[in-house]
Amino acid sequence: MVIKIKVLNYLILIMLIPVLIVDMLNGFLLGKQINLPISVSQLYKIVIIGLMLCRFLVDFAVLRLIGALFFILLLGSLVRFTFYDDSFSILFDDSIKIFKYLTPLISFVYFREIMYLNDSILLDKYIKWIKISYAILAVNLLLKIVGLGYPMYEEGTIGTRGYFYAGNEISALLLVLSVILGYYYWEIKINKLKFIFCLISSLILGFLISSKTGMVGIVLVFVLIAFNPRKINFAHKNFRKSLIIAASLFPIFIWSAYNFVVNSAIITRFTHFWTRMDFLTFILSSRNTYFEMMIPIYQEQYSWIEKVIGGGQTYYEELLGKIIEIDLLDIFFAYGYVGAILFILLIGILLIFAKGLINKKEYPYARLSYFMIIVLVLISCLSGHVFNSGIAGIFIGFLFSLMFFKKSNVTCTERQLD
Repeated sequence: MVIKIKVLNYLILIMLIPVLIVDMLNGFLLGKQINLPISVSQLYKIVIIGLMLCRFLVDFAVLRLIGALFFILLLGSLVRFTFYDDSFSILFDDSIKIFKYLTPLISFVYFREIMYLNDSILLDKYIKWIKISYAILAVNLLLKIVGLGYPMYEEGTIGTRGYFYAGNEISALLLVLSVILGYYYWEIKINKLKFIFCLISSLILGFLISSKTGMVGIVLVFVLIAFNPRKINFAHKNFRKSLIIAASLFPIFIWSAYNFVVNSAIITRFTHFWTRMDFLTFILSSRNTYFEMMIPIYQEQYSWIEKVIGGGQTYYEELLGKIIEIDLLDIFFAYGYVGAILFILLIGILLIFAKGLINKKEYPYARLSYFMIIVLVLISCLSGHVFNSGIAGIFIGFLFSLMFFKKSNVTCTERQLD
């Protein structure tokens, strides 16, 4: 059994390496209006997630949990299928959308088993996967310089999403990949030069995307990486030196960012919406207005059972004509009170786990997981496309699982015998 699990883990790792290339291929096909019953990217990730679940054939508790969550979230769609709309295509579409929500959770429990091995050599292989994925994302976004790829927004050539189709998910992906590498260089390898290079390259990529999350989010997470209250010695000369360097670089960053925005097409977009919206609507990119539109629809057209278990993602989208793009609200209107409560509970459990490990020196990644859970929840409430991201989902699961990696001088394989 140990050998089989090792082979399975190796196969999954091999399949994870080109996952973003598959996403690029999928975006290219969709950009050419080549629509398949199930996208290339979805099919590829279903295989990966299926293999991850195979890891738990020796631990049916996890499979029962995932199966129960899937069934609970599908209940609303099943009710509508039984009594209102007998279209199998809607049931299939809703199943795929639930699969996207469960992807971070499934990948989290899988990678948690990897972390339990406390094998630093094995972890380095996964860090290499993150580095390769970051490089693929960077090349994809830099294609804009030679006029390739798709613009981030419909207005002109503002921003870029490369050949990824789901542009709104790119910012979350960049944030997750860059914060893992930034933390790795700052906290684990203590290589300030590589940390600064990662920061600068991530800022450039964030500005290329030209989304608020991509630009502001990178600055926020790198500040959180560097600011570790447990290690800061305000009286130490190195701290004072670092503070002087940071204070010197800050005006340069502000000047560079200002010049980039002013001399790019994004200033036209920002100015256009700034003059027509109040502050909250501008910050939320009109998501608050979509929420206001949804309230009377919810009150008038949702039955009591749909308010409890939802009517499914397709039903919600058909009523509003789109989604609000705030994850918690999208979950609430698609899966009812039950779905929203489950989401809050799962996030709460993750925070409790991370909080319990954060002060233990033998868990070096716990602080990263802790503040990124909070950051990603905040981003999901401002711009959405985080916890239902088909592109970033697996990487988010990996990020959260890092909290369970324990420093050890011995490579441990006993966990595989469970």
